[in-house]
Amino acid sequence: MSHPAIVKIESFLAKNPSPDQFESALGALMRAFMTQEHRPPLSEYLSLIAHHTTATPVSFFSALLDTYSPSLNDTALDSFDFDWAFLSKKTPEKRDEDKVFFTKLWTACDAKKMKLTAPLREIVLASMFKHSGLTNDWQFGRVLQAIEKKAGYIPFELLMAYENDEKELRPMTLIFNWVRLCVFAYGLSATVALLKTLCEKKDTEDYFDVARFWDAHVGILQAWRHMTYGEVLLETYKLAETRSIALPDIATLPKRMLFPLIAIPESDNDDTDDDDEESYTLP
Repeated sequence: MSHPAIVKIESFLAKNPSPDQFESALGALMRAFMTQEHRPPLSEYLSLIAHHTTATPVSFFSALLDTYSPSLNDTALDSFDFDWAFLSKKTPEKRDEDKVFFTKLWTACDAKKMKLTAPLREIVLASMFKHSGLTNDWQFGRVLQAIEKKAGYIPFELLMAYENDEKELRPMTLIFNWVRLCVFAYGLSATVALLKTLCEKKDTEDYFDVARFWDAHVGILQAWRHMTYGEVLLETYKLAETRSIALPDIATLPKRMLFPLIAIPESDNDDTDDDDEESYTLP
């Protein structure tokens, strides 16, 4: 007999809910899933996913999958935040448990020979991305600082000239989030090497000309707006191949998924010294 939570979700999905209804239901379900006695066994939840991936947003299933991770199992409901700032308070040991948890899920996808864009793979990928700590803007800002010190500044603001409200075109946001995804999927050094080639960065330049990258690949990049993480990574591999850029194998992603997190200041007036040793380093 199915777990009560599984029955409830299946009943909800059978009604073909709208995006707003998904968002509304997710809040209540997450509150229930954050308590172990109300959360179905992982095997039952994964089985549910396998039968309802066609019309269900990846974000919906990924958010509920998050609650099975060691970090969220160890987090009180009132301490959880959707910008994932709470991860910086977790011990390295607890985050290593996250890595073990997601490695098992990723390896299971490999065993079934799932493509990068397979629904379950996409759901696991989205959860891994959040648990990396890089979806938190403050933490990712520290990564960008490390890139600037070692390789050059990334002036995303250059892309504001290409913004188009009528076409809902937001190049600055698109490229910013793409760089964030690349750092997660490929690591810092590989991402910098990728940017150097795609932005045609000269040795005399102390910045990455992202506008140059946009102009040269605008047709490809515009299509990325409507793609999932897996689809964008797959297209990035194809783009890298055309420029003879070697990127790490996606099968080894779990080894790179955790980034060292810095304690987030409690206020913007915190006297954090920007010259302190970086937690993110480039070889």
